[in-house]
Amino acid sequence: MIFEDPSQNRWKITRNVTFGVIILMAGLISGFTIPEYLIDTKPLNPNLFNALFLNENWKDLKKQIIKPVSIKPFAYSLSWAANHEQKTIETRIKNLKSLPSIMDGNFIHAAFIMQGDYQNLWNLSEHSKQLDLAFTDSLSLSGTLCSVKENINWNIFETLKKNKVIVFPRFWDSDSKWKEFFEIIKDSDKSECLIAELKQIILNRSLRWINIDLDNIDNINIYLYTNWLISLAESFHEDNLYVTINIPADKAELDFQEIWLIADIIIIKAFNEHSEAWKPWPIAWKYWFEEKIYKLSENIPTDKIIVAIGSNSYDWNITSKTQVESRSFDEIMNLANDTKKTIHFDNLSWNSNFKYTAADWNVHEVWLLDAISAWNQYNHIKKRNMHWFALWRISVEDSTLWNFIPKNHMLKSDEENEVEPPIIHEAYLIESSWLWFLDIMNPWNRFIIPSEGKKEPDNIQLSQPGKNKDLWIKQASANIDNDERNKLKNEESWFLNSFNLWVDNLMIKKEDTSSYEKDPFADEQFEAKPYRFEDFEDDFTFDPKELSILPIQKKIESVGSWEIFKVQKIQNVWEREISLEWEEIVSVKYVSLPQKTKVMRLWDWKVKTIALTFNNGPDKYTEEILDILKKYWIKATFFLRDENISKNPKTVLREYKEGHIIWSRALFYPNEWVISEEIIATELNKTQKQIKIIAGHWSMLVRAPYNINDSAPIKTEHLKAMHTASDLGYILAGANIDSRDFTNPWTEIINKNMLNWLKKDNSNIIIMHDSWWNRAQTVQALEKFIPFALAEWYNFVPLNDILWVQRDALMPEVPFYEKLLILWKPIFLIWIDDLLWRTLAIIFFISTFVSIIRLMFIGLYVYRARKLQKKYYSHEFTPPITILVPAYNEEKVIERTILWLLKSDYPIFEILVIDDWSKDRTAEVTKKLTEKYDNVRLISKQNEGKSLALNLWFKEAKYEYIVTIDADTIVFPKTIFYLIQPFSNKNVDAVCGNILVGNLKNVLTAFQEVEYVIWQNFDRRAFDALNCISVVPWATGAWRKQSVLDAGWYSTDTLVEDADLTLTILENWWRIVYSPLAKSVTEAPEKVFPLFKQRFRWSFGTFQCFWKHRRTFGKGPLWIIALPNMLFFQVIFPLFSPIWDIVLIFALFIGDLHEILLAYLLFLAMDLITAATAYALDKKSISQVWVVFIQRFFYRQFMYFVTYKSIIAALRWVRYGWNKLERKWTVKITNEN
Repeated sequence: MIFEDPSQNRWKITRNVTFGVIILMAGLISGFTIPEYLIDTKPLNPNLFNALFLNENWKDLKKQIIKPVSIKPFAYSLSWAANHEQKTIETRIKNLKSLPSIMDGNFIHAAFIMQGDYQNLWNLSEHSKQLDLAFTDSLSLSGTLCSVKENINWNIFETLKKNKVIVFPRFWDSDSKWKEFFEIIKDSDKSECLIAELKQIILNRSLRWINIDLDNIDNINIYLYTNWLISLAESFHEDNLYVTINIPADKAELDFQEIWLIADIIIIKAFNEHSEAWKPWPIAWKYWFEEKIYKLSENIPTDKIIVAIGSNSYDWNITSKTQVESRSFDEIMNLANDTKKTIHFDNLSWNSNFKYTAADWNVHEVWLLDAISAWNQYNHIKKRNMHWFALWRISVEDSTLWNFIPKNHMLKSDEENEVEPPIIHEAYLIESSWLWFLDIMNPWNRFIIPSEGKKEPDNIQLSQPGKNKDLWIKQASANIDNDERNKLKNEESWFLNSFNLWVDNLMIKKEDTSSYEKDPFADEQFEAKPYRFEDFEDDFTFDPKELSILPIQKKIESVGSWEIFKVQKIQNVWEREISLEWEEIVSVKYVSLPQKTKVMRLWDWKVKTIALTFNNGPDKYTEEILDILKKYWIKATFFLRDENISKNPKTVLREYKEGHIIWSRALFYPNEWVISEEIIATELNKTQKQIKIIAGHWSMLVRAPYNINDSAPIKTEHLKAMHTASDLGYILAGANIDSRDFTNPWTEIINKNMLNWLKKDNSNIIIMHDSWWNRAQTVQALEKFIPFALAEWYNFVPLNDILWVQRDALMPEVPFYEKLLILWKPIFLIWIDDLLWRTLAIIFFISTFVSIIRLMFIGLYVYRARKLQKKYYSHEFTPPITILVPAYNEEKVIERTILWLLKSDYPIFEILVIDDWSKDRTAEVTKKLTEKYDNVRLISKQNEGKSLALNLWFKEAKYEYIVTIDADTIVFPKTIFYLIQPFSNKNVDAVCGNILVGNLKNVLTAFQEVEYVIWQNFDRRAFDALNCISVVPWATGAWRKQSVLDAGWYSTDTLVEDADLTLTILENWWRIVYSPLAKSVTEAPEKVFPLFKQRFRWSFGTFQCFWKHRRTFGKGPLWIIALPNMLFFQVIFPLFSPIWDIVLIFALFIGDLHEILLAYLLFLAMDLITAATAYALDKKSISQVWVVFIQRFFYRQFMYFVTYKSIIAALRWVRYGWNKLERKWTVKITNEN
């Protein structure tokens, strides 16, 4: 048999060579990878930055305190209006239209937001989910006329809307406009104009309420201001709009009883107790706070009061007695840490304080409100039965106070009911459009004003809402006494739960006017609310000791103003010890304070100096950039990414050899802010290794993430990656001029961006990108920018010139022993890049191109063969024939196969069944059929192999024309007729039938059907026209007996005797045709192992046939088409296909070889078209073509294994048997067959 070698000498040689290759490859891989673990990745001189910093000769920086806008204390005297004016006010208040209460029983959390404080963006993104209401400084006066200035920070409003926070626009006396305000309201026309302007804004924005915050009210203007508030309320109440008014707790000029009757809600600012700028005092003393809350609860309904607590701190200069300075909590903590002072908690005031001496020797005293004071005040408010709480203001607070504020009710409701938040349309993000604000309140409107003129019954029953989640709640009359209310509450327990859900549409249909029945100016006082010791029903459990751990600070201090910097290590957490008595914090001790986080920046710039830097390379565009830089003798700096270094080692070497600086771009990724320090260090080390391996030098600098420059970083989260790099000894480089070429603008726009910055900024590190998508515009912009800058007398320098050091100081040479380890690696990488990878890519393109050409070639000849195949059936030709059916252990299928043959409408034929000494009842079953049918014969012989049996059967055949059928194959009544018709042409020596899969039970058999329809039947249609059909399968084929005799019968030296005989006939230029109408169905293996045995026999036999007929080069169509097709598409292509798959995956995930991906997609498209054509020709449903796509990515890999197993079998030179398959007989005959 072909390939057989009993001595096994050749297999021993092959095995030894294989082991040698494996050892060589293992040595290469070890030498390529192990040295990387021996390379030191830390910067050679971690103290380089400190040396550079000290050599700058900077002057000692004094510890100066940045002074924010100061807060002026109130100093006003008590003043009341004249008696007749007071009566006018009383009359107007009595006539005010009342609106329904907007209290729903929940404890509401609110906050004041100053939109100009950019720290609000960060705080809101973290904590807005805990707010129900937000007061924003959106409205203020614009000049002395009645026009109103609107100020909208869209990022803040987007965050509020996303988290379903109700927005109250605040009209406030910004920029000291309170004098202009009083000038306006003195004029009745202007006053009405101002009210109309405010009302129109609220209506235009689809809002429901406004907040009035005017603090500078003196006793002269109190009457004027009160009348203006009444006029505002009258106008707003006409359209069912609510008015909320802010009042300082110590504002003696204002009559609180009047204000709450005018306002729908009043906000009491319970802080800023101190009255003198030079006298230190607690900001909100404990007993002062409690007294104010008690008096308010005695005189005003608690459902109309919002208590605003302070979160700021004040710094008094005791020595100079200058204006008190307002500070944030973080600033105070840093101040205490810098001055090494201990913060004392005053149990009598709930405030904390400390004293320190400043750099100018002035003594200062600081009082602060923190989370401790906030908790005590918050707890007291809830116990006083207050329903509203507000924080003044976000961005200056102790961030731990958010620990005791629960999630807002709207979000809580959505989580319980799985309601998705509203989608923010991109039109809302356009600053010039008010569409965002028009819809700001509508999706979350919790209150719908009741219709005018509709009277509700006194007693209202509450019913549970349906599945549509729309809850219509009607408030019972205020006349219902407390017992009735308690009864309702007990009977309808779901009512409170529904309130807690804060559903989208809450309708209050009953106005509460009972509170106005009595004279509001009578001497009678409201009954004080009882002190509440139990919690609200929607409260969540909180342990005040959780306030002991303080998070890392978000702000940092930057020393210097240039783009080369280093980040000092920051402290993760700091803490304080807390003692409690009855939920009140009575003692606090700060155990540790935050260390000041600093960014140290280097060096001043020379005038007219530019440093070009390029990010994310190297790439194909880097070569063009290097050509431009070389043309103008300019040195630049390249920040390299790890994955691009290994792909372009030749470019990296060129960058270094041409005098440029090579540094790291390892801190590129967006998630660097949240990943661990270990991962950040790993990324830095990987890039360091790559640069050292390719260039042989260290990399001391790394590009700051997201091009963080002088204006940033401003948050500690931004520092995580950078201070890790600083600790490892790296120097960070930013850039103040961003060309923004990564947005792929026009060349002119890139140059305009750079030139505009050059004119107004001395910090001239320019950032561009030589990788990351298409950089053609960057190359073109650089080509135009350099000549222009040179003409303007700008000087281009590398970054080492800025630091006044040589390039080797920032890129030191690697040690000698490391050179020995990695000296050969750059050459090897360049070889991979220049030769191996390019060769693989070229071969991939060639093979894909050849496959596409083959498909087109096959398709063309399929079309030509259709006309030829029609001639086969033009003349009726029905000579007597012999049908040979080999049988070995075919008990399950032999009877059915013979019965289907007997159904044939062919006139004269005999069926010759040859039993090869089967071990089952095959002979007995066949013998019964011979007794019943005269044209069925049985011959039993010793099992000597299929080839010898076939030769015996051919000799025993009575007739000249012989049809061969496998025992598991079913033929149709017309199959034999169509199989014999081509023999009407005397030049035809063999006919190949159309075999289909008959047991489509699973994916495996579906894959085999694709193989039969496309790779066998479709090819045979084309090869018929070329007379190069490489196999006439025994399953359904027909032979001229004399031709087989002349060819030497079936040989015994291959496993595929039918293919061997077919190739022998082709050697003699004899004719083999394909009859597409001669259809039969066969049983395909349904499991992997039987399929593997069958395909291994076919593959190994194909190799045997190719080797046996290799000397027939140039003899007829065999060596022109058949054997080359067999060599390339059945041997070479399966052998190298795994490599093509690897190339394809690399192109798919790396994204660097789009041409390869496109070429493969083109091939796949052609393959699908071919499959659809083949299915249509076989009259099968085209809907099954989708299997082809799956087969390409699964079944083909199975065939790889078969091919490699066949190659190993051929090298081993041993004999292989037939490997008989077990029959399942699951073939089904359908109309489609």
